[in-house]
Amino acid sequence: MSTTGLREKLHILINKVSDEDLPLVYQAVDTVVTSASNWWENKDIIREFDGRVQSWIDNETSGYSMADIDQEINNRKKA
Repeated sequence: MSTTGLREKLHILINKVSDEDLPLVYQAVDTVVTSASNWWENKDIIREFDGRVQSWIDNETSGYSMADIDQEINNRKKA
């Protein structure tokens, strides 16, 4: 579904929700938006990043060169 379609469905949901349930809908949407904008406060994301960095330091996994990244971008643009 497109972004526009999702926005329209969300507007319909907000317009139809009862006054009693409106605070719950607001809280759900606000929680998602707030957490998405403050990723650096999410301990799971930080833990994942720390694990990746430590893995690179320990040479257990390799990173990608800029040439690899540029090639992947070009491949996706063609697809």
